[in-house]
Amino acid sequence: MAAAVKLTFKGVPGVVEELRSLRSDIQTGVAWKASIAAAGTVARKARANARRLFEEGPGHLAAHIALVKMKQEGTRYGYSVGVRAGASRTRKAKKGKATVLRKRGMGVRVIRPDDPFYWWFHEFGFKHAGNGATVGPRPFITPAMISERDKALAAMGRQLKNRLDKIKAGTK
Repeated sequence: MAAAVKLTFKGVPGVVEELRSLRSDIQTGVAWKASIAAAGTVARKARANARRLFEEGPGHLAAHIALVKMKQEGTRYGYSVGVRAGASRTRKAKKGKATVLRKRGMGVRVIRPDDPFYWWFHEFGFKHAGNGATVGPRPFITPAMISERDKALAAMGRQLKNRLDKIKAGTK
């Protein structure tokens, strides 16, 4: 049995009813725009937090905070805020900015020198393997999500209303 989902936006009356009255593909497009508006608000705050917390570093962490389109089994859910990290399997490596490794059976693998693989350790803390010392978390994404929640929901509501107004006016 499918669970019923109730969506309510305060300060934007009738938006959900208007959205439901549209064709499915238009609903999806409007929802994507609203989702990216909300996630963008959180991402900007997370970048500011990373710059503030890690001033001494080269700034790789803040530069790699990105919006990631979420999909699960072909169903779209929205955008999340995360850090682009890890080796990339792409042929579009720029000279001088990455090390390209060719391994048998793996194709091309690119390792970037500014890879912020360590972001997880900062966000959640870790236990040092060598001496067993625990290093506490220095989160930058979680506080951004908490502090920007209301602004993100407001941005989402505004984007929904703006897109619906454009659709009613006959423009995309």
